[in-house]
Amino acid sequence: MNAAWISAFSAVMGSLVGGFTSFLTTYANQRAQYRRDFLSRQLAQRENLYSEFINEAARLQIDSLEQEMVKPSTMVAIYAVGNRIRLNASEEVVQAAENAVLEIIESYRSPKMTPEDIRGQAYLEIKDPVKEFGEACRKELKRLYQVVS
Repeated sequence: MNAAWISAFSAVMGSLVGGFTSFLTTYANQRAQYRRDFLSRQLAQRENLYSEFINEAARLQIDSLEQEMVKPSTMVAIYAVGNRIRLNASEEVVQAAENAVLEIIESYRSPKMTPEDIRGQAYLEIKDPVKEFGEACRKELKRLYQVVS
């Protein structure tokens, strides 16, 4: 082979290898960045959703201590948030949310507490309906934080 051909072939191959390497590096970096951004958005979305559920559950739990369920429609918001949780969360979180809703419904069925009962610290005997849910959420979010880091 002619030296000019060898030199030209080497230049073309060097350019191709360099371009392909640059392309692969850029692709890998962009994909990793996209994944981190996606997981960060997922984390923020789940944190908001979980806190919304906890706020609604706490409101309903306190309401259930004071009065019987007058209108079943008071449960609509927590069922809606619970079903939104079902779209994204792990099975453990979904089950904990369902258990929290069931505990709140049972609380509506239990005898009502007077302000005197509450001041007399009878509330300490009341089971926290969102404790299991909060723990399940913390575990799930911790796993996601580890993936993002």
